[in-house]
Amino acid sequence: EVARDCAPMRQIKIISFRDKSEWTLQPKYNIGNS
Repeated sequence: EVARDCAPMRQIKIISFRDKSEWTLQPKYNIGNS
């Protein structure tokens, strides 16, 4: 379970870091829908 939980957490961090600049440009509702 630990390894399983680490994988999605890492993906979330990477995605959030990579798309952080894009998020600031997009409306908040777009983030929730995606």
